[in-house]
Amino acid sequence: MKRMIVPVVAAVGLIGCVFQNMDDGLHALVGQDIRLAINALGYPTGQQPLLSDTVYTWSSVQTFATTTPVTTTTTGVVGRKVVDTTTTTYVPTTGAYACTVQIAADSGNRIKSFQWQGSMAGCAGYANRLKAVAAALHAAASPASASFRAGPTYAPSDDPDRIRSCVGSDGTHLGYLTGSECQSRGGSGS
Repeated sequence: MKRMIVPVVAAVGLIGCVFQNMDDGLHALVGQDIRLAINALGYPTGQQPLLSDTVYTWSSVQTFATTTPVTTTTTGVVGRKVVDTTTTTYVPTTGAYACTVQIAADSGNRIKSFQWQGSMAGCAGYANRLKAVAAALHAAASPASASFRAGPTYAPSDDPDRIRSCVGSDGTHLGYLTGSECQSRGGSGS
C-alpha cells in the first residue's frame, strides 16, 4: 500500500509544480514588455487585435500513441464442466497533451493580462521557461540585489531591442526594458 501512495503523491506534486510555475511566471510578466514573453516562450502561434490591445497566443500539442489492454472472460461448458477462459487483447489508443497561453498587451506593448489552459505534460515546457523568467524578475526586484545588472539573456547582446535588466543611476531596478527604453529613462542595462 505504501508503494502506491508515493508515486501518487509525487505525481500530484509534479502537477502542482507545473501549474504553479505557469501561474507564477505569467503573473510576473504582467506590466513587462511583451518581448520578454516572446523571448521566453518563443514566437507566438498567433496574434489578434482586440480593441486597443493585442492578444498573443502560444499553443502546443503533442500527440502520443499507446496500447490499452482489454481483458474479456468467456464462460463455456466442456463436457459437464463449466470453464472460464480469459483473453487479453491490446487496443491502440491515441491522445494529446496540449497547452494554450494567451497574453494581452496594450498599445505600448505592456502585458496587461493572461489566461492559459492545458495538461501537465502539455504545459511543462512553457512552465519551465516561465519559472526561469519569474525567478530572474524576482531576483532583480529584491532589495538585496539593487546592483543586479545581469538579466536573462534570450537574444544576442548586440541587439538594441534585446530585453535587459535596467538599473537607474541611483541603483534602483527600473524593470526589464530594451536598451533604448532603458537609456530614455536614464538607466543603464546589461
